[in-house]
Amino acid sequence: MKLCCGASRNSDDETEDNPQKPKEKKLHNYKRELIEESWGKFMDYEDENSLNVFIILLQRKTNYMVPYGVEGIPYDEIADDILIQLHASKLSSFINLYVESMDDKEREKEIMTKMNDYVRFVRVPATVLKDYKECTITYMYDNGMMPRE
Repeated sequence: MKLCCGASRNSDDETEDNPQKPKEKKLHNYKRELIEESWGKFMDYEDENSLNVFIILLQRKTNYMVPYGVEGIPYDEIADDILIQLHASKLSSFINLYVESMDDKEREKEIMTKMNDYVRFVRVPATVLKDYKECTITYMYDNGMMPRE
């Protein structure tokens, strides 16, 4: 199953105010259910900060809400039909920057394995690839998720 970016931030309000969009509302509900089911399978591991990093990395350039983890982050608008599959090695190389700050090597290995197993089922906007590393690291620093050197 592929995971798309998710339900629009204001989709419910917009469709309730405009009854001419019943198909759009149905689509958003379907996407929300798909996200909840997919992320639910990934929520059984303990490091919440790593999960937040993963979600921010995948969705920072979209206009969709994060289904779990950090909420209310403003995203640039981008059509979700410009989705491409992020190669597992690109995500693991980034996540490695985060888990390197952990002392527990067994925990690091567990997180890396979980990320590698899951990422092949995830799709992200193409524009994330060119700047995901710098932007996400900045966010992690500013929110105490990664220590500054």
